[in-house]
Amino acid sequence: MPSTFANTIQPPLTAMSNQVLTKNNAGVIILEGATVIDGTGDLPKPNTTIVINGSRIVYLSRSAANNYDLNFSAAKNVVNLTGKYIIPGLFDTHAHVANVLKNSYNQSESEYMLSMLLAYGITTIRNPGGPTEQSVALKENVSEGKNMGPQIFTAGQLLNTPQIPVPFVEKQVITEQDIRQEVRNQVETGVNYVKLYVWDLLQS
Repeated sequence: MPSTFANTIQPPLTAMSNQVLTKNNAGVIILEGATVIDGTGDLPKPNTTIVINGSRIVYLSRSAANNYDLNFSAAKNVVNLTGKYIIPGLFDTHAHVANVLKNSYNQSESEYMLSMLLAYGITTIRNPGGPTEQSVALKENVSEGKNMGPQIFTAGQLLNTPQIPVPFVEKQVITEQDIRQEVRNQVETGVNYVKLYVWDLLQS
């Protein structure tokens, strides 16, 4: 999960108490006292300690973090989350983040939407269509750390037929050759998948 401080849990979580965090381990954060709901169906785990090293969760335990050999520079990044809850990141499967305002792409609105999704705990999204180059650029900017936001899986312009036009965010296609060429163009640009908007495409 890019742009979030903990995107990978390294097992075994409760068998890592002898690890040493040295001065080379920048970005260590210790979260103490929160209740963890892990999404596996287990009961909530109160008063949990989580140690995050860079972008990875390296330790999770119901016991205190002092079993972990932490130097002062690491230990000062302690966040008391007593009374708070921690859950896995959420996945929004329908988030049009390549915002289109009055038939034109709006960069600032798109970046604001991404930051708000992340602020509400959504760490992965599926963008089901938008202007192709801008949608891919948003995905790449988040992946490269240039913008804050959830990980993005994106489509480009909708492959559409003339019967029901969707201005600006569509690519109208009629023939098989049209479809093949647009699919090639979108794949080369960097989309994750291609969206067909009108059932007529599947019937033709």
